[in-house]
Amino acid sequence: MKRSVCLMIMFVFCLTIFTGCGQSNDTKSVQHYGKAADIKIALLGSNEQFEEKKDFLIGMNIALKELKEQGINISCEKIDDKDSKDNGVALAKDVALSNEYSMAFTFQANETVDTIASIFEEEKKPLIIVDECYDSTMKKGFDYVLSGVISAEVSGSALIKYCEDHNIEWVATAHSGTIYEKSLAKGFGSAAGDSKKTYLLDSTAGPYRIAELLNVFDRWKTLGVEAAFITFDDVEWTCEVIQQIRRLDKNMLILSDTGINDIRYLEKYKDVLEGVVVAGTYNVDSDAKLQEFYNKYEKRIMQEENFDITSISAQGYDFINMVTQKFQESRNAEEFMHNMKSAEGYEGFTGVKFKANGQIDKNPCYWMVKNGQMYRI
Repeated sequence: MKRSVCLMIMFVFCLTIFTGCGQSNDTKSVQHYGKAADIKIALLGSNEQFEEKKDFLIGMNIALKELKEQGINISCEKIDDKDSKDNGVALAKDVALSNEYSMAFTFQANETVDTIASIFEEEKKPLIIVDECYDSTMKKGFDYVLSGVISAEVSGSALIKYCEDHNIEWVATAHSGTIYEKSLAKGFGSAAGDSKKTYLLDSTAGPYRIAELLNVFDRWKTLGVEAAFITFDDVEWTCEVIQQIRRLDKNMLILSDTGINDIRYLEKYKDVLEGVVVAGTYNVDSDAKLQEFYNKYEKRIMQEENFDITSISAQGYDFINMVTQKFQESRNAEEFMHNMKSAEGYEGFTGVKFKANGQIDKNPCYWMVKNGQMYRI
């Protein structure tokens, strides 16, 4: 009898140990969804990238405060990767594997985003891209990745539409051989190929030296180029190229990308960038709705943050409210992603809708540099 009892005790003891070991090694438990569930969002990026998107974060924080006042337990945590791709990927993997976080917003660079998107997809954890993303990333057929920025090819093609609308017939482009800039140039060239009003006369990978630029510009003048699309991954060089073109022809329309929308370059090249047109990476559906957001929050943002309100603040506000609504309507991550891509989207102040492939469903708006600042036109 004693032997049987001892054997039974040993069996229970061993079972407890093995069961406990199994539980401690299970790093991925089920994430809870629905109205009663807590929502915690990891913000991936560097402190510098967070600062560059301060207007987006300000809008997010306003929404977070309002939702908490409604009794909704939602929070965000910044995770600084020190602007290192290796750190960024490692930290993103930790977030994807952890049940602490419901999802992540990434503010990271294209190369890092391209890598971590696959990690989140494998773990079936929602990832929303806030700042930049290769077109090729969103062509991989991800189910759990959303891009909140307009694709490079769409932005490039929109600039041809701008030229058409302003009766510009002959255009050219100079671009770096990097992935994002090549995608911009590809969209620009494809749209010109389809156009019956605006035609691409020359597309140059480069130049990277002033002497090369002078040769390119001579060719453009011979061809009769009226507008040039200048886009390089080195924003400083983009500005230098534009400066040289301005010296040679003050009347040529210059088109560029949103990389120049940086206070450092807008101040340093204030006169050079005057009149440059870019296609934005996010658009609002209604100017009246956006004005409503401004009327409601402009004074508050200035008083609390000493910061000028922007349409990107409205984007951040809408993104938080949208993910909250869709999260509460869902039972799991798969259903959440389905709801995020629903046909009705989320109206809010800016109108948010994602395509079936996860890409934001918007056409670019146009911005112009005026007196060292970017203005929507």
